Amino acid sequence: MKKNILLLLSGLFILSFCRCKKDDKPLFEMTYTQIFEMAAGLNPIDEHVYIIRDIASDTTRFFTAGGKRISSQLNAINPLGMKMFNVSSGAKFDFLDRVSVTMFTDDDPTYEKEIFYREQIQDSRIGVELDLVPTFVDAKSMLLKGKYNLKIKLRPYVSSPEFIATRCELRFGAK
Repeated sequence: MKKNILLLLSGLFILSFCRCKKDDKPLFEMTYTQIFEMAAGLNPIDEHVYIIRDIASDTTRFFTAGGKRISSQLNAINPLGMKMFNVSSGAKFDFLDRVSVTMFTDDDPTYEKEIFYREQIQDSRIGVELDLVPTFVDAKSMLLKGKYNLKIKLRPYVSSPEFIATRCELRFGAK
Protein backbone atom coordinates (compact mmCIF):
# COMPACT_ATOMS: atom_id res chain seq x y z
CA MET A 1 0.00 0.00 0.00
CA LYS A 2 2.77 2.43 0.96
CA LYS A 3 4.60 1.47 -2.20
CA ASN A 4 1.53 2.32 -4.34
CA ILE A 5 1.08 5.70 -2.68
CA LEU A 6 4.77 6.49 -3.11
CA LEU A 7 4.58 5.44 -6.77
CA LEU A 8 1.47 7.58 -7.31
CA LEU A 9 3.03 10.64 -5.67
CA SER A 10 6.26 10.31 -7.64
CA GLY A 11 4.22 9.93 -10.87
CA LEU A 12 2.25 13.08 -10.08
CA PHE A 13 5.47 14.91 -9.28
CA ILE A 14 6.99 13.93 -12.63
CA LEU A 15 3.81 14.86 -14.53
CA SER A 16 3.74 18.30 -12.93
CA PHE A 17 7.10 19.09 -14.52
CA CYS A 18 6.25 17.54 -17.89
CA ARG A 19 3.06 19.50 -18.56
CA CYS A 20 2.68 20.58 -22.12
CA LYS A 21 2.29 24.31 -22.35
CA LYS A 22 1.20 26.37 -25.30
CA ASP A 23 3.92 28.68 -26.61
CA ASP A 24 3.07 32.16 -25.31
CA LYS A 25 5.68 33.89 -27.42
CA PRO A 26 4.20 36.96 -29.14
CA LEU A 27 3.82 37.02 -32.92
CA PHE A 28 5.49 40.43 -32.97
CA GLU A 29 6.43 43.30 -30.67
CA MET A 30 5.07 46.83 -30.70
CA THR A 31 7.44 49.47 -29.30
CA TYR A 32 6.61 53.06 -28.39
CA THR A 33 8.92 55.79 -27.11
CA GLN A 34 7.71 58.84 -25.16
CA ILE A 35 9.47 61.59 -23.21
CA PHE A 36 8.23 63.56 -20.20
CA GLU A 37 9.93 65.71 -17.58
CA MET A 38 9.74 65.02 -13.86
CA ALA A 39 9.70 68.18 -11.81
CA ALA A 40 12.35 68.90 -9.20
CA GLY A 41 11.34 68.78 -5.55
CA LEU A 42 8.42 66.34 -5.82
CA ASN A 43 7.29 65.90 -2.25
CA PRO A 44 6.92 62.39 -0.83
CA ILE A 45 3.49 63.06 0.68
CA ASP A 46 1.61 63.30 -2.63
CA GLU A 47 1.26 61.14 -5.69
CA HIS A 48 2.38 63.07 -8.78
CA VAL A 49 0.64 62.46 -12.10
CA TYR A 50 1.97 63.08 -15.60
CA ILE A 51 -0.31 62.61 -18.60
CA ILE A 52 1.00 62.03 -22.10
CA ARG A 53 -1.81 62.52 -24.63
CA ASP A 54 -2.55 61.46 -28.19
CA ILE A 55 0.06 58.76 -28.69
CA ALA A 56 -0.44 57.28 -32.15
CA SER A 57 -0.73 53.50 -31.88
CA ASP A 58 0.45 53.24 -35.50
CA THR A 59 -1.60 50.11 -36.14
CA THR A 60 -1.06 50.28 -39.90
CA ARG A 61 2.66 49.74 -39.45
CA PHE A 62 2.35 47.00 -36.82
CA PHE A 63 -0.72 45.11 -38.07
CA THR A 64 0.12 44.88 -41.75
CA ALA A 65 2.13 41.86 -42.80
CA GLY A 66 2.94 41.42 -46.46
CA GLY A 67 0.21 43.86 -47.47
CA LYS A 68 -2.43 41.95 -45.47
CA ARG A 69 -4.17 43.42 -42.44
CA ILE A 70 -3.86 40.97 -39.53
CA SER A 71 -5.54 42.79 -36.61
CA SER A 72 -8.59 40.50 -36.78
CA GLN A 73 -6.32 37.47 -36.32
CA LEU A 74 -4.85 38.76 -33.06
CA ASN A 75 -6.22 37.44 -29.80
CA ALA A 76 -4.54 39.92 -27.46
CA ILE A 77 -1.91 42.61 -27.12
CA ASN A 78 -0.20 42.36 -23.75
CA PRO A 79 2.39 44.61 -22.07
CA LEU A 80 5.88 43.08 -22.17
CA GLY A 81 7.92 45.71 -20.35
CA MET A 82 8.73 49.35 -19.88
CA LYS A 83 12.03 51.10 -19.24
CA MET A 84 12.47 54.63 -17.98
CA PHE A 85 15.76 56.36 -18.78
CA ASN A 86 17.11 59.59 -17.29
CA VAL A 87 18.33 61.39 -20.43
CA SER A 88 19.16 64.75 -18.85
CA SER A 89 21.55 64.06 -15.98
CA GLY A 90 23.09 61.42 -13.76
CA ALA A 91 20.33 61.57 -11.13
CA LYS A 92 19.14 58.13 -10.09
CA PHE A 93 15.52 57.01 -9.83
CA ASP A 94 16.10 55.72 -6.29
CA PHE A 95 14.11 58.64 -4.84
CA LEU A 96 10.93 56.92 -6.08
CA ASP A 97 8.88 54.48 -4.02
CA ARG A 98 6.21 53.49 -6.55
CA VAL A 99 5.50 54.03 -10.26
CA SER A 100 2.25 53.07 -11.98
CA VAL A 101 1.48 53.54 -15.67
CA THR A 102 -2.11 53.35 -16.90
CA MET A 103 -3.52 53.59 -20.39
CA PHE A 104 -6.79 55.27 -21.39
CA THR A 105 -8.48 56.69 -24.48
CA ASP A 106 -10.38 59.91 -25.05
CA ASP A 107 -13.57 57.89 -25.72
CA ASP A 108 -13.80 57.05 -22.01
CA PRO A 109 -11.12 58.85 -19.95
CA THR A 110 -12.45 57.36 -16.70
CA TYR A 111 -11.72 53.79 -17.84
CA GLU A 112 -8.02 53.09 -17.30
CA LYS A 113 -5.96 49.91 -17.51
CA GLU A 114 -2.77 49.62 -15.49
CA ILE A 115 -0.16 48.29 -17.91
CA PHE A 116 3.12 48.70 -15.98
CA TYR A 117 4.17 49.26 -12.36
CA ARG A 118 7.04 49.01 -9.92
CA GLU A 119 6.91 49.14 -6.13
CA GLN A 120 9.48 49.53 -3.35
CA ILE A 121 11.98 51.08 -5.73
CA GLN A 122 14.04 52.68 -2.97
CA ASP A 123 14.86 49.18 -1.68
CA SER A 124 16.47 48.24 -5.01
CA ARG A 125 19.78 49.32 -6.45
CA ILE A 126 18.42 51.62 -9.10
CA GLY A 127 20.49 53.86 -11.32
CA VAL A 128 19.52 56.12 -14.21
CA GLU A 129 17.40 53.32 -15.72
CA LEU A 130 14.25 51.87 -14.19
CA ASP A 131 12.53 48.69 -15.39
CA LEU A 132 8.79 48.45 -14.79
CA VAL A 133 6.84 45.21 -14.46
CA PRO A 134 4.14 44.46 -17.04
CA THR A 135 0.62 43.50 -15.96
CA PHE A 136 -1.49 40.76 -17.58
CA VAL A 137 -4.02 43.18 -19.05
CA ASP A 138 -5.11 42.97 -22.69
CA ALA A 139 -4.52 46.38 -24.29
CA LYS A 140 -5.78 45.42 -27.76
CA SER A 141 -9.07 47.36 -27.58
CA MET A 142 -7.29 50.60 -26.62
CA LEU A 143 -4.49 50.25 -29.15
CA LEU A 144 -6.99 49.61 -31.95
CA LYS A 145 -8.59 53.03 -31.35
CA GLY A 146 -5.70 54.72 -33.17
CA LYS A 147 -4.63 57.00 -30.31
CA TYR A 148 -4.19 56.40 -26.62
CA ASN A 149 -3.04 58.32 -23.56
CA LEU A 150 -0.70 57.41 -20.71
CA LYS A 151 -1.02 58.41 -17.09
CA ILE A 152 2.25 58.03 -15.19
CA LYS A 153 1.78 58.15 -11.41
CA LEU A 154 4.85 58.67 -9.26
CA ARG A 155 5.07 58.29 -5.48
CA PRO A 156 8.46 59.57 -4.28
CA TYR A 157 10.19 58.13 -1.23
CA VAL A 158 12.10 61.39 -0.74
CA SER A 159 12.01 64.66 -2.71
CA SER A 160 13.21 64.46 -6.29
CA PRO A 161 16.71 65.95 -6.59
CA GLU A 162 16.26 67.87 -9.87
CA PHE A 163 14.31 68.10 -13.11
CA ILE A 164 14.67 64.80 -14.94
CA ALA A 165 13.92 64.41 -18.65
CA THR A 166 12.68 60.83 -18.81
CA ARG A 167 12.48 58.69 -21.92
CA CYS A 168 9.99 55.83 -21.64
CA GLU A 169 10.22 52.78 -23.88
CA LEU A 170 7.04 50.71 -23.82
CA ARG A 171 6.89 47.21 -25.32
CA PHE A 172 3.75 45.24 -26.14
CA GLY A 173 3.45 41.74 -27.57
CA ALA A 174 0.74 40.81 -30.07
CA LYS A 175 -0.60 37.25 -29.89
